[in-house]
Amino acid sequence: MASAGEGDKTTAPEIKIPSVNRGPTTFASLSLPFSAFTPLEKRLITFSASFAAMFSGLSSFIYYPIIVPLSTSLSVSVELINLTLTSYLLVAAIAPSIVGDVADHSGRRPIYLITFLIYFAANLGLAMQRNYIALLLLRMMQSLGSSGWEPFLPGTITIVYGVIADVATADERGSYVGTLMGFTNAAPCFGPIIGGVLSQYAGWPWVFWFLAILSGSVLVGMFVFFPETAREVVGDGSIPVRGIRKTFYAMIRDKVSSHSEANQHAKVQVKFRAPNPLSCLLVLCDLNSLLIMTVGSIYYAIFSVLATSLSTTLLTKYHLSYLTTGLVYLPSGVGGVIAALFTGKSPNAQNQTTRGSWIIGRLLDIDYQVEDRRLNAPATHETRAEKLMRFPIEKIRLQRLWYFIAINITAMIGYGWALEARTHLSVPLILQFFTGSTMIAIFTICGTLLTDLNAERSATAQAAYNITRCFASAGLIATLQPITDATGPGWCFCIYASLCALGALLAWLLQMRGMDWRTKRRNQSTVGRSEA
Repeated sequence: MASAGEGDKTTAPEIKIPSVNRGPTTFASLSLPFSAFTPLEKRLITFSASFAAMFSGLSSFIYYPIIVPLSTSLSVSVELINLTLTSYLLVAAIAPSIVGDVADHSGRRPIYLITFLIYFAANLGLAMQRNYIALLLLRMMQSLGSSGWEPFLPGTITIVYGVIADVATADERGSYVGTLMGFTNAAPCFGPIIGGVLSQYAGWPWVFWFLAILSGSVLVGMFVFFPETAREVVGDGSIPVRGIRKTFYAMIRDKVSSHSEANQHAKVQVKFRAPNPLSCLLVLCDLNSLLIMTVGSIYYAIFSVLATSLSTTLLTKYHLSYLTTGLVYLPSGVGGVIAALFTGKSPNAQNQTTRGSWIIGRLLDIDYQVEDRRLNAPATHETRAEKLMRFPIEKIRLQRLWYFIAINITAMIGYGWALEARTHLSVPLILQFFTGSTMIAIFTICGTLLTDLNAERSATAQAAYNITRCFASAGLIATLQPITDATGPGWCFCIYASLCALGALLAWLLQMRGMDWRTKRRNQSTVGRSEA
Protein backbone atom coordinates (compact mmCIF):
# COMPACT_ATOMS: atom_id res chain seq x y z
CA MET A 1 0.00 0.00 0.00
CA ALA A 2 1.40 3.35 -0.96
CA SER A 3 2.03 5.70 1.85
CA ALA A 4 1.77 9.41 1.77
CA GLY A 5 5.40 10.08 1.02
CA GLU A 6 7.58 11.86 -1.41
CA GLY A 7 7.11 9.22 -4.12
CA ASP A 8 3.69 8.78 -5.63
CA LYS A 9 1.88 11.82 -4.33
CA THR A 10 -1.62 12.80 -5.24
CA THR A 11 -1.96 16.55 -5.07
CA ALA A 12 -5.37 17.72 -3.93
CA PRO A 13 -6.86 20.43 -6.07
CA GLU A 14 -6.47 23.87 -4.64
CA ILE A 15 -9.66 25.19 -3.19
CA LYS A 16 -10.03 28.92 -3.09
CA ILE A 17 -12.11 30.06 -0.21
CA PRO A 18 -13.84 33.36 -0.92
CA SER A 19 -13.01 36.10 1.50
CA VAL A 20 -15.58 36.96 4.10
CA ASN A 21 -18.19 39.29 2.76
CA ARG A 22 -17.87 42.77 4.16
CA GLY A 23 -20.50 44.38 2.03
CA PRO A 24 -23.95 43.22 1.01
CA THR A 25 -23.17 43.47 -2.69
CA THR A 26 -19.67 42.00 -2.90
CA PHE A 27 -19.78 38.40 -1.72
CA ALA A 28 -18.15 35.95 -4.04
CA SER A 29 -20.94 33.66 -5.08
CA LEU A 30 -24.69 33.79 -5.15
CA SER A 31 -24.65 30.09 -4.24
CA LEU A 32 -23.40 30.98 -0.77
CA PRO A 33 -25.96 31.90 1.91
CA PHE A 34 -26.37 35.65 2.13
CA SER A 35 -26.56 35.55 5.93
CA ALA A 36 -25.25 33.14 8.56
CA PHE A 37 -28.29 33.88 10.72
CA THR A 38 -31.00 31.23 10.66
CA PRO A 39 -34.51 32.15 9.43
CA LEU A 40 -35.73 32.20 13.04
CA GLU A 41 -32.84 34.43 14.11
CA LYS A 42 -33.51 36.81 11.21
CA ARG A 43 -37.18 37.06 12.19
CA LEU A 44 -36.24 37.73 15.83
CA ILE A 45 -33.67 40.36 14.82
CA THR A 46 -36.22 42.07 12.58
CA PHE A 47 -38.87 41.82 15.32
CA SER A 48 -36.55 43.47 17.85
CA ALA A 49 -35.40 46.23 15.49
CA SER A 50 -39.00 46.90 14.41
CA PHE A 51 -40.21 47.13 18.01
CA ALA A 52 -37.39 49.58 18.77
CA ALA A 53 -38.40 51.60 15.71
CA MET A 54 -41.78 52.23 17.28
CA PHE A 55 -40.40 54.57 19.95
CA SER A 56 -39.72 57.63 17.83
CA GLY A 57 -43.24 57.75 16.45
CA LEU A 58 -44.59 56.94 19.89
CA SER A 59 -42.69 59.91 21.32
CA SER A 60 -44.43 62.17 18.80
CA PHE A 61 -47.99 60.87 18.94
CA ILE A 62 -48.17 60.28 22.70
CA TYR A 63 -47.21 63.95 23.12
CA TYR A 64 -50.20 65.47 21.31
CA PRO A 65 -52.81 64.97 24.08
CA ILE A 66 -50.60 66.55 26.76
CA ILE A 67 -49.88 69.82 24.94
CA VAL A 68 -52.61 71.73 26.79
CA PRO A 69 -51.89 70.14 30.23
CA LEU A 70 -48.21 71.02 29.79
CA SER A 71 -49.14 74.59 28.86
CA THR A 72 -51.23 74.91 32.01
CA SER A 73 -48.73 73.21 34.32
CA LEU A 74 -45.72 75.20 33.12
CA SER A 75 -47.69 78.47 32.77
CA VAL A 76 -46.68 79.05 29.16
CA SER A 77 -48.67 79.50 25.98
CA VAL A 78 -49.68 76.65 23.68
CA GLU A 79 -47.55 78.30 20.97
CA LEU A 80 -44.44 77.82 23.12
CA ILE A 81 -45.36 74.18 23.70
CA ASN A 82 -45.75 73.81 19.94
CA LEU A 83 -42.17 75.05 19.64
CA THR A 84 -41.07 71.83 21.35
CA LEU A 85 -42.65 69.96 18.44
CA THR A 86 -40.66 72.02 15.96
CA SER A 87 -37.39 71.53 17.83
CA TYR A 88 -38.03 67.78 17.99
CA LEU A 89 -38.54 67.68 14.23
CA LEU A 90 -35.40 69.71 13.47
CA VAL A 91 -33.18 67.39 15.50
CA ALA A 92 -34.94 64.43 13.90
CA ALA A 93 -33.98 65.75 10.47
CA ILE A 94 -30.30 66.31 11.21
CA ALA A 95 -29.24 63.61 13.69
CA PRO A 96 -29.73 60.59 11.40
CA SER A 97 -27.17 61.95 8.95
CA ILE A 98 -24.59 61.34 11.67
CA VAL A 99 -26.09 58.20 13.17
CA GLY A 100 -26.63 56.49 9.82
CA ASP A 101 -23.04 57.00 8.68
CA VAL A 102 -21.62 55.64 11.94
CA ALA A 103 -24.02 52.69 11.91
CA ASP A 104 -23.00 51.70 8.37
CA HIS A 105 -19.28 51.61 9.14
CA SER A 106 -18.90 51.01 12.88
CA GLY A 107 -21.84 48.76 13.62
CA ARG A 108 -25.56 48.79 14.42
CA ARG A 109 -25.42 47.45 17.98
CA PRO A 110 -23.27 50.23 19.56
CA ILE A 111 -25.54 52.90 18.06
CA TYR A 112 -28.66 51.11 19.30
CA LEU A 113 -27.30 50.92 22.85
CA ILE A 114 -26.02 54.50 22.93
CA THR A 115 -29.16 56.07 21.46
CA PHE A 116 -31.45 54.03 23.70
CA LEU A 117 -29.44 55.14 26.74
CA ILE A 118 -29.80 58.79 25.68
CA TYR A 119 -33.52 58.29 25.05
CA PHE A 120 -34.02 56.61 28.44
CA ALA A 121 -32.20 59.44 30.24
CA ALA A 122 -34.17 62.10 28.35
CA ASN A 123 -37.49 60.57 29.40
CA LEU A 124 -36.39 60.41 33.03
CA GLY A 125 -35.56 64.11 32.84
CA LEU A 126 -38.84 64.96 31.11
CA ALA A 127 -40.82 63.14 33.77
CA MET A 128 -39.13 65.13 36.56
CA GLN A 129 -38.76 68.58 34.97
CA ARG A 130 -41.12 71.45 35.79
CA ASN A 131 -39.50 74.17 33.66
CA TYR A 132 -40.15 75.16 30.06
CA ILE A 133 -36.48 75.52 29.07
CA ALA A 134 -35.80 72.05 30.49
CA LEU A 135 -38.76 70.71 28.53
CA LEU A 136 -37.48 72.23 25.28
CA LEU A 137 -33.93 70.94 25.70
CA LEU A 138 -34.96 67.48 26.89
CA ARG A 139 -37.35 67.08 23.96
CA MET A 140 -34.41 67.76 21.65
CA MET A 141 -32.38 65.19 23.61
CA GLN A 142 -35.28 62.75 23.29
CA SER A 143 -35.30 63.26 19.53
CA LEU A 144 -31.53 62.71 19.39
CA GLY A 145 -31.94 59.50 21.36
CA SER A 146 -34.51 58.17 18.93
CA SER A 147 -32.41 59.10 15.90
CA GLY A 148 -31.54 55.54 15.01
CA TRP A 149 -34.82 53.72 14.93
CA GLU A 150 -37.77 55.19 13.13
CA PRO A 151 -38.41 54.46 9.47
CA PHE A 152 -40.98 57.02 8.46
CA LEU A 153 -42.20 59.07 11.37
CA PRO A 154 -40.57 62.15 12.90
CA GLY A 155 -37.39 61.02 14.58
CA THR A 156 -35.40 59.03 12.05
CA ILE A 157 -35.22 56.26 9.54
CA THR A 158 -31.77 54.91 9.76
CA ILE A 159 -30.52 51.83 11.58
CA VAL A 160 -33.58 49.64 11.20
CA TYR A 161 -33.40 49.64 7.40
CA GLY A 162 -29.68 48.93 7.71
CA VAL A 163 -30.41 45.89 9.87
CA ILE A 164 -32.90 44.59 7.30
CA ALA A 165 -30.36 45.04 4.49
CA ASP A 166 -27.77 43.21 6.60
CA VAL A 167 -29.78 40.02 7.08
CA ALA A 168 -32.23 39.89 4.15
CA THR A 169 -31.74 39.46 0.43
CA ALA A 170 -33.71 41.53 -2.06
CA ASP A 171 -36.20 38.73 -2.73
CA GLU A 172 -37.21 38.55 0.94
CA ARG A 173 -36.62 42.14 2.01
CA GLY A 174 -40.18 43.28 1.32
CA SER A 175 -41.58 40.98 4.01
CA TYR A 176 -39.16 42.33 6.59
CA VAL A 177 -39.99 45.95 5.71
CA GLY A 178 -43.65 44.99 6.05
CA THR A 179 -42.91 43.67 9.54
CA LEU A 180 -41.29 46.98 10.37
CA MET A 181 -44.27 48.96 9.11
CA GLY A 182 -46.66 46.85 11.17
CA PHE A 183 -44.87 47.82 14.39
CA THR A 184 -44.30 51.46 13.59
CA ASN A 185 -47.96 51.91 12.76
CA ALA A 186 -48.82 50.99 16.32
CA ALA A 187 -47.37 54.38 17.35
CA PRO A 188 -49.88 56.69 15.60
CA CYS A 189 -52.61 54.18 16.40
CA PHE A 190 -52.14 53.78 20.16
CA GLY A 191 -49.81 56.66 21.10
CA PRO A 192 -52.52 59.35 21.35
CA ILE A 193 -54.78 56.99 23.30
CA ILE A 194 -52.05 56.16 25.81
CA GLY A 195 -51.18 59.85 26.13
CA GLY A 196 -54.80 60.86 26.66
CA VAL A 197 -55.51 58.17 29.26
CA LEU A 198 -52.31 58.80 31.24
CA SER A 199 -52.77 62.57 31.11
CA GLN A 200 -56.37 62.45 32.28
CA TYR A 201 -56.06 59.81 34.99
CA ALA A 202 -52.42 59.95 36.19
CA GLY A 203 -51.05 63.32 35.07
CA TRP A 204 -48.77 64.29 32.18
CA PRO A 205 -45.48 63.25 33.92
CA TRP A 206 -46.60 59.65 33.67
CA VAL A 207 -46.44 59.85 29.89
CA PHE A 208 -42.68 60.20 30.20
CA TRP A 209 -42.43 57.68 33.06
CA PHE A 210 -44.18 55.22 30.75
CA LEU A 211 -41.67 55.88 27.94
CA ALA A 212 -38.75 55.60 30.38
CA ILE A 213 -39.90 52.26 31.78
CA LEU A 214 -40.62 50.79 28.35
CA SER A 215 -37.40 52.04 26.72
CA GLY A 216 -35.34 50.93 29.74
CA SER A 217 -36.72 47.41 29.40
CA VAL A 218 -35.87 47.34 25.68
CA LEU A 219 -32.37 48.68 26.41
CA VAL A 220 -31.70 45.77 28.81
CA GLY A 221 -33.09 43.25 26.31
CA MET A 222 -30.92 44.58 23.49
CA PHE A 223 -27.82 44.65 25.66
CA VAL A 224 -28.33 41.00 26.52
CA PHE A 225 -29.51 39.52 23.21
CA PHE A 226 -29.39 41.84 20.15
CA PRO A 227 -26.42 40.86 17.89
CA GLU A 228 -24.24 42.97 15.65
CA THR A 229 -25.42 42.69 12.03
CA ALA A 230 -23.43 45.34 10.11
CA ARG A 231 -21.77 43.55 7.21
CA GLU A 232 -18.67 45.75 7.38
CA VAL A 233 -18.18 44.46 10.93
CA VAL A 234 -19.41 40.85 11.00
CA GLY A 235 -19.64 40.00 7.29
CA ASP A 236 -22.51 37.57 6.86
CA GLY A 237 -22.84 37.37 10.66
CA SER A 238 -20.22 34.69 11.20
CA ILE A 239 -17.25 36.88 12.24
CA PRO A 240 -16.86 36.96 16.05
CA VAL A 241 -16.73 40.39 17.67
CA ARG A 242 -15.67 41.75 21.01
CA GLY A 243 -16.47 44.58 23.37
CA ILE A 244 -19.73 46.48 23.06
CA ARG A 245 -20.51 44.74 19.76
CA LYS A 246 -20.76 41.38 21.53
CA THR A 247 -24.01 40.50 23.29
CA PHE A 248 -23.96 39.88 27.03
CA TYR A 249 -25.48 36.48 26.36
CA ALA A 250 -22.59 35.61 24.01
CA MET A 251 -20.06 36.74 26.63
CA ILE A 252 -21.56 34.41 29.23
CA ARG A 253 -21.84 31.58 26.72
CA ASP A 254 -18.20 31.92 25.67
CA LYS A 255 -16.99 31.81 29.24
CA VAL A 256 -18.34 28.28 29.57
CA SER A 257 -17.61 27.21 26.00
CA SER A 258 -14.53 25.14 25.22
CA HIS A 259 -14.36 26.82 21.80
CA SER A 260 -14.05 30.37 22.99
CA GLU A 261 -10.25 30.29 23.30
CA ALA A 262 -9.87 28.65 19.91
CA ASN A 263 -11.94 31.36 18.29
CA GLN A 264 -10.23 34.21 20.08
CA HIS A 265 -7.77 34.87 17.24
CA ALA A 266 -10.62 35.23 14.76
CA LYS A 267 -12.20 38.11 16.59
CA VAL A 268 -11.85 41.47 14.90
CA GLN A 269 -11.41 44.87 16.41
CA VAL A 270 -13.32 47.48 14.41
CA LYS A 271 -11.90 50.96 14.61
CA PHE A 272 -14.37 53.75 15.18
CA ARG A 273 -14.65 56.00 12.15
CA ALA A 274 -15.54 59.65 12.68
CA PRO A 275 -19.00 60.33 11.26
CA ASN A 276 -19.39 62.33 8.09
CA PRO A 277 -22.78 64.08 8.31
CA LEU A 278 -22.53 65.15 4.67
CA SER A 279 -22.12 61.61 3.34
CA CYS A 280 -25.88 61.05 3.25
CA LEU A 281 -26.21 63.97 0.84
CA LEU A 282 -24.24 61.99 -1.76
CA VAL A 283 -27.28 59.75 -2.06
CA LEU A 284 -29.17 62.74 -3.46
CA CYS A 285 -26.78 62.76 -6.42
CA ASP A 286 -28.20 59.41 -7.55
CA LEU A 287 -31.23 60.22 -9.72
CA ASN A 288 -33.11 56.98 -8.97
CA SER A 289 -32.67 57.41 -5.21
CA LEU A 290 -33.58 61.10 -5.41
CA LEU A 291 -36.84 60.36 -7.24
CA ILE A 292 -38.01 57.64 -4.85
CA MET A 293 -37.10 59.85 -1.87
CA THR A 294 -39.09 62.71 -3.40
CA VAL A 295 -42.13 60.48 -3.89
CA GLY A 296 -41.88 59.15 -0.33
CA SER A 297 -41.34 62.63 1.08
CA ILE A 298 -44.44 64.01 -0.62
CA TYR A 299 -46.62 61.27 0.80
CA TYR A 300 -45.00 61.47 4.21
CA ALA A 301 -45.66 65.22 4.31
CA ILE A 302 -49.32 64.61 3.39
CA PHE A 303 -49.47 61.89 6.06
CA SER A 304 -48.23 64.43 8.63
CA VAL A 305 -50.81 66.98 7.48
CA LEU A 306 -53.61 64.44 7.83
CA ALA A 307 -52.42 63.56 11.35
CA THR A 308 -52.23 67.24 12.31
CA SER A 309 -55.72 67.91 10.98
CA LEU A 310 -57.12 65.34 13.42
CA SER A 311 -55.94 67.35 16.42
CA THR A 312 -56.78 70.78 14.97
CA THR A 313 -59.49 70.90 12.29
CA LEU A 314 -61.39 67.88 13.58
CA LEU A 315 -61.17 69.13 17.17
CA THR A 316 -62.65 72.53 16.33
CA LYS A 317 -65.23 71.27 13.82
CA TYR A 318 -66.71 68.65 16.14
CA HIS A 319 -65.86 70.17 19.57
CA LEU A 320 -64.13 67.03 20.86
CA SER A 321 -62.57 66.51 24.29
CA TYR A 322 -58.84 65.87 24.54
CA LEU A 323 -59.34 62.20 25.39
CA THR A 324 -61.71 61.78 22.44
CA THR A 325 -59.17 63.56 20.24
CA GLY A 326 -56.72 60.81 21.12
CA LEU A 327 -59.27 58.19 20.12
CA VAL A 328 -59.86 59.64 16.64
CA TYR A 329 -56.36 58.55 15.65
CA LEU A 330 -57.46 54.92 15.89
CA PRO A 331 -58.97 54.48 12.39
CA SER A 332 -55.89 55.75 10.59
CA GLY A 333 -53.57 53.73 12.79
CA VAL A 334 -55.63 50.56 12.54
CA GLY A 335 -55.75 50.94 8.76
CA GLY A 336 -51.98 51.18 8.67
CA VAL A 337 -51.53 48.14 10.87
CA ILE A 338 -53.93 46.08 8.75
CA ALA A 339 -52.11 47.15 5.58
CA ALA A 340 -48.73 46.08 6.93
CA LEU A 341 -49.67 43.32 9.33
CA PHE A 342 -51.34 40.40 7.61
CA THR A 343 -50.19 36.88 8.36
CA GLY A 344 -49.77 34.42 5.52
CA LYS A 345 -47.36 32.37 3.45
CA SER A 346 -45.15 33.42 0.59
CA PRO A 347 -42.74 31.42 -1.53
CA ASN A 348 -39.09 32.27 -1.26
CA ALA A 349 -36.38 31.80 -3.79
CA GLN A 350 -35.97 28.13 -2.89
CA ASN A 351 -39.68 27.40 -3.36
CA GLN A 352 -40.09 27.07 0.38
CA THR A 353 -42.65 28.98 2.36
CA THR A 354 -42.25 31.72 4.88
CA ARG A 355 -44.85 32.07 7.61
CA GLY A 356 -45.84 35.33 9.18
CA SER A 357 -45.13 37.54 6.19
CA TRP A 358 -46.76 40.94 6.07
CA ILE A 359 -49.13 41.43 3.15
CA ILE A 360 -47.50 44.40 1.40
CA GLY A 361 -44.02 43.01 1.87
CA ARG A 362 -45.29 39.60 0.82
CA LEU A 363 -46.55 41.03 -2.48
CA LEU A 364 -43.22 42.78 -3.06
CA ASP A 365 -41.35 39.53 -2.48
CA ILE A 366 -43.60 37.59 -4.84
CA ASP A 367 -43.17 40.24 -7.55
CA TYR A 368 -39.40 40.03 -7.21
CA GLN A 369 -39.31 36.22 -7.30
CA VAL A 370 -41.57 36.00 -10.36
CA GLU A 371 -39.37 38.39 -12.32
CA ASP A 372 -36.21 36.64 -11.09
CA ARG A 373 -37.49 33.29 -12.38
CA ARG A 374 -38.59 34.90 -15.65
CA LEU A 375 -35.10 36.26 -16.28
CA ASN A 376 -33.70 32.83 -15.33
CA ALA A 377 -30.03 33.86 -15.31
CA PRO A 378 -28.25 31.25 -13.17
CA ALA A 379 -24.72 32.70 -13.44
CA THR A 380 -23.31 32.06 -9.98
CA HIS A 381 -20.23 34.25 -10.46
CA GLU A 382 -22.30 37.43 -10.43
CA THR A 383 -22.28 39.71 -7.45
CA ARG A 384 -25.61 41.09 -6.38
CA ALA A 385 -24.62 44.53 -7.65
CA GLU A 386 -24.02 43.02 -11.09
CA LYS A 387 -27.29 41.13 -10.93
CA LEU A 388 -29.14 44.33 -10.03
CA MET A 389 -27.79 46.03 -13.17
CA ARG A 390 -29.77 43.66 -15.40
CA PHE A 391 -32.75 43.44 -13.05
CA PRO A 392 -35.64 45.95 -13.48
CA ILE A 393 -35.99 46.52 -9.74
CA GLU A 394 -37.83 49.87 -10.16
CA LYS A 395 -40.44 48.31 -12.44
CA ILE A 396 -41.02 45.36 -10.11
CA ARG A 397 -41.18 47.31 -6.84
CA LEU A 398 -43.48 50.05 -8.18
CA GLN A 399 -45.93 47.99 -10.22
CA ARG A 400 -48.46 47.77 -7.36
CA LEU A 401 -48.05 51.36 -6.23
CA TRP A 402 -50.80 52.75 -8.46
CA TYR A 403 -53.66 50.94 -6.72
CA PHE A 404 -52.70 52.46 -3.38
CA ILE A 405 -52.19 55.93 -4.84
CA ALA A 406 -55.62 55.90 -6.51
CA ILE A 407 -57.37 54.88 -3.26
CA ASN A 408 -55.33 57.38 -1.26
CA ILE A 409 -56.11 60.38 -3.44
CA THR A 410 -59.82 59.51 -3.61
CA ALA A 411 -60.09 59.09 0.17
CA MET A 412 -58.14 62.29 0.82
CA ILE A 413 -60.43 64.40 -1.36
CA GLY A 414 -63.48 62.80 0.28
CA TYR A 415 -62.01 63.51 3.73
CA GLY A 416 -61.61 67.20 2.97
CA TRP A 417 -65.16 67.62 1.69
CA ALA A 418 -66.55 65.58 4.61
CA LEU A 419 -64.96 68.12 6.95
CA GLU A 420 -66.27 70.95 4.78
CA ALA A 421 -69.85 69.62 4.99
CA ARG A 422 -69.41 68.63 8.64
CA THR A 423 -70.90 65.20 8.04
CA HIS A 424 -71.29 62.61 10.76
CA LEU A 425 -67.98 62.06 12.56
CA SER A 426 -67.80 58.48 11.31
CA VAL A 427 -67.41 59.62 7.67
CA PRO A 428 -64.04 61.43 7.99
CA LEU A 429 -62.80 58.70 10.33
CA ILE A 430 -63.62 55.94 7.83
CA LEU A 431 -61.85 57.92 5.12
CA GLN A 432 -58.89 58.32 7.47
CA PHE A 433 -58.79 54.52 7.70
CA PHE A 434 -58.26 54.31 3.94
CA THR A 435 -55.69 57.12 3.81
CA GLY A 436 -53.75 55.54 6.69
CA SER A 437 -53.71 52.04 5.21
CA THR A 438 -52.66 53.17 1.71
CA MET A 439 -50.00 55.53 3.07
CA ILE A 440 -48.30 52.64 4.86
CA ALA A 441 -48.36 50.58 1.68
CA ILE A 442 -46.72 53.47 -0.19
CA PHE A 443 -44.09 53.92 2.55
CA THR A 444 -43.29 50.20 2.47
CA ILE A 445 -42.79 50.23 -1.30
CA CYS A 446 -40.65 53.39 -1.28
CA GLY A 447 -38.52 52.24 1.65
CA THR A 448 -37.93 48.81 0.13
CA LEU A 449 -36.87 50.23 -3.24
CA LEU A 450 -34.54 52.78 -1.63
CA THR A 451 -32.88 49.97 0.33
CA ASP A 452 -32.54 47.89 -2.85
CA LEU A 453 -30.82 50.76 -4.65
CA ASN A 454 -28.47 51.48 -1.73
CA ALA A 455 -27.93 48.10 -0.06
CA GLU A 456 -24.26 48.88 0.66
CA ARG A 457 -25.13 52.19 2.38
CA SER A 458 -28.69 51.56 3.46
CA ALA A 459 -28.61 53.43 6.78
CA THR A 460 -26.92 56.42 5.14
CA ALA A 461 -29.50 56.45 2.34
CA GLN A 462 -32.32 56.33 4.85
CA ALA A 463 -30.73 59.24 6.72
CA ALA A 464 -30.84 61.30 3.53
CA TYR A 465 -34.43 60.21 3.08
CA ASN A 466 -35.22 61.39 6.60
CA ILE A 467 -33.88 64.87 5.88
CA THR A 468 -36.11 65.27 2.83
CA ARG A 469 -39.18 63.91 4.64
CA CYS A 470 -38.80 65.95 7.80
CA PHE A 471 -38.28 69.24 5.99
CA ALA A 472 -41.10 68.47 3.55
CA SER A 473 -43.51 67.67 6.37
CA ALA A 474 -42.46 70.70 8.43
CA GLY A 475 -43.09 72.96 5.44
CA LEU A 476 -46.42 71.41 4.50
CA ILE A 477 -47.77 71.35 8.05
CA ALA A 478 -47.14 75.11 8.20
CA THR A 479 -49.48 75.55 5.22
CA LEU A 480 -52.41 73.58 6.68
CA GLN A 481 -54.05 76.28 8.75
CA PRO A 482 -53.54 79.18 6.28
CA ILE A 483 -54.91 77.17 3.33
CA THR A 484 -57.81 75.85 5.41
CA ASP A 485 -58.69 79.38 6.54
CA ALA A 486 -58.47 80.72 2.98
CA THR A 487 -60.24 77.96 1.03
CA GLY A 488 -61.90 75.63 3.56
CA PRO A 489 -60.87 72.01 4.19
CA GLY A 490 -62.51 70.74 0.99
CA TRP A 491 -60.33 72.66 -1.47
CA CYS A 492 -57.37 72.47 0.93
CA PHE A 493 -57.20 68.68 0.64
CA CYS A 494 -57.82 68.88 -3.10
CA ILE A 495 -54.59 70.88 -3.29
CA TYR A 496 -52.79 68.26 -1.23
CA ALA A 497 -54.23 65.54 -3.47
CA SER A 498 -52.70 67.31 -6.48
CA LEU A 499 -49.30 67.02 -4.78
CA CYS A 500 -49.92 63.28 -4.43
CA ALA A 501 -50.67 63.15 -8.15
CA LEU A 502 -47.31 64.84 -8.79
CA GLY A 503 -45.64 62.15 -6.70
CA ALA A 504 -47.40 59.51 -8.80
CA LEU A 505 -46.01 61.11 -11.97
CA LEU A 506 -42.46 60.98 -10.60
CA ALA A 507 -42.93 57.33 -9.60
CA TRP A 508 -44.15 56.48 -13.11
CA LEU A 509 -41.10 58.19 -14.60
CA LEU A 510 -38.83 56.17 -12.31
CA GLN A 511 -40.59 52.94 -13.17
CA MET A 512 -40.25 53.53 -16.90
CA ARG A 513 -36.68 54.88 -17.04
CA GLY A 514 -35.02 53.79 -13.81
CA MET A 515 -33.16 50.75 -15.13
CA ASP A 516 -31.93 52.67 -18.20
CA TRP A 517 -30.52 55.42 -15.98
CA ARG A 518 -28.72 52.92 -13.77
CA THR A 519 -27.22 51.14 -16.76
CA LYS A 520 -26.06 54.42 -18.29
CA ARG A 521 -24.39 55.54 -15.06
CA ARG A 522 -22.71 52.15 -14.67
CA ASN A 523 -21.34 52.29 -18.24
CA GLN A 524 -20.09 55.84 -17.76
CA SER A 525 -18.40 54.83 -14.51
CA THR A 526 -16.74 51.84 -16.19
CA VAL A 527 -15.45 54.00 -19.06
CA GLY A 528 -14.13 56.57 -16.61
CA ARG A 529 -12.18 53.95 -14.64
CA SER A 530 -10.72 52.38 -17.80
CA GLU A 531 -9.54 55.77 -19.08
CA ALA A 532 -7.95 56.53 -15.73
